[in-house]
Amino acid sequence: MIMTLPSKDTRETISYGVFGIIVFLIVWQGFCMFTDFGRIFPTPAVALQAFLKAFIKPIGKQTLLGHISISLRRVLIGYSLSSVSGIIIGLLMVTLNLHMQFFTLFLVLFDLSLALHGFL
Repeated sequence: MIMTLPSKDTRETISYGVFGIIVFLIVWQGFCMFTDFGRIFPTPAVALQAFLKAFIKPIGKQTLLGHISISLRRVLIGYSLSSVSGIIIGLLMVTLNLHMQFFTLFLVLFDLSLALHGFL
């Protein structure tokens, strides 16, 4: 397998992104050091330290990875339920030949929603 370097455009895009992050961190640090902003918000170093500490020290009963896995599980459950219900409704609509009536009802309700919100 021959490995090639990224193209000039890709390297340029990456360098702009890295440069933007560095400028943001410098401005954040400057605001914390030279204004009253530092009384309210932590410096970038303190924020990074607290972020890394959350991976080790539990917040409540879970570490940060535990909270992330719980959130992803909730998203997966919601996505699965909506997929299954969408497939069942779609199959019923095609089987019972209700797709045109449903589509018309959807358009009427969507049009009514736009009218109620003042877009029409």
